[in-house]
Amino acid sequence: MKKVIVVAYDLNFFIGSECHVAASWVEVLSRYCEVYAIVDNHHKEDIERCDSLRNVKFFYVDTKRHRYEPWNKIGLGYLMLYREFIINCRRVIAAILKDGGIDVIHCLTPEGIYYFNDLYKFKVPVYVGPVGGGLKLDIRTIRAYRGQVLLYLGKSLIASFITVIPGWRKYFRKASKIIIGTKYMRPLLPSGCEGKILEIFDTMVDTRIKKRAKGSNGNKDGTVKILFAGRLTAHKGVWLAIDSVEALGNAVSARYEFHIAGSGPLSKSLREYVDRKGLSGVIKFIGHVPLEKYRAMFVDYDIFLFPALQDPGGTVVLDAMASGLPVVCVAYGGPDISVNDEVGIKVPIGSYSHMVDGISHGLNILIEDGDMRERKGARAVELVNERFGADILEKKILELYGV
Repeated sequence: MKKVIVVAYDLNFFIGSECHVAASWVEVLSRYCEVYAIVDNHHKEDIERCDSLRNVKFFYVDTKRHRYEPWNKIGLGYLMLYREFIINCRRVIAAILKDGGIDVIHCLTPEGIYYFNDLYKFKVPVYVGPVGGGLKLDIRTIRAYRGQVLLYLGKSLIASFITVIPGWRKYFRKASKIIIGTKYMRPLLPSGCEGKILEIFDTMVDTRIKKRAKGSNGNKDGTVKILFAGRLTAHKGVWLAIDSVEALGNAVSARYEFHIAGSGPLSKSLREYVDRKGLSGVIKFIGHVPLEKYRAMFVDYDIFLFPALQDPGGTVVLDAMASGLPVVCVAYGGPDISVNDEVGIKVPIGSYSHMVDGISHGLNILIEDGDMRERKGARAVELVNERFGADILEKKILELYGV
């Protein structure tokens, strides 16, 4: 049985995104390998509630997260936090290696391509990834970042600086295997990595999620209900979503509503914008939705709108598809991988006005054509079962580890 050390700052079944996916990786590995997982201490309470992780030997390190919160305003906080996490990990790894026999050190999270370390110095094969993030800010889309333009431009500058740091390049060149989440990561890696890159789109969904009833509308009066769910921050495309719904105007004969689920730094600005535009009768904010209610909410809607501009995965898109909703999105990043013409409508990334027109047109088609919604929603459920279920990810993990 192989022995694996997993280094994962974030790992938690009770939180979405990469936290949940990382927990799924470790759960699978623990059934076939002896796993030692090093995780930040703030996940300890939740991890100890997971029976499926009982076979994993966890080591918790305590990073002083509050120290770095001021630096998050310019995008440096998490990089600095990760550095402290890795310093603590080195001590744990050194202690584990005293007993020998470790086959792999797998740096699992954070998945961002701009995080790096020097754990290869332990002379144990290092697996990196699945690597995500790093999607470039397309200057044509700058209007979609209003209220946070300086933050995202700052992040782009920091990312450009990191790629010239020798330690970043060495991290990838010294890795035995580099797992990338999507095709978009390949050109971002340094030269010298060819031959050890594997593409595993590890964004996955629980296919047992509740399904939308065939032929149903979200409202008894026939109103077509559109949903956006995600953190209310610029790169999720929430400004783009609101402006696209506004562009529908009176061109649609059917009644419709647009609900925004989530919270985040733009919450106040978005609400004020909707009020100023006189859109509060059509656009509703439903706030943060707890995880236990989140997976059941999709069945109350008819269309899922998620025009994210820098989302490497898009778990929420797969959750919507698994529930039977057609998707309208931008053809970039993770949603571009998971959505095709059979299950939704993808708009090419481009100028802001071009994307608003494209998204609005896509929404118009789906609002007016109930049969198309049904076809695309039914096919979405099938596609998730075929390509994005937990069993599919398990096969990819086992192939990676040769077990």
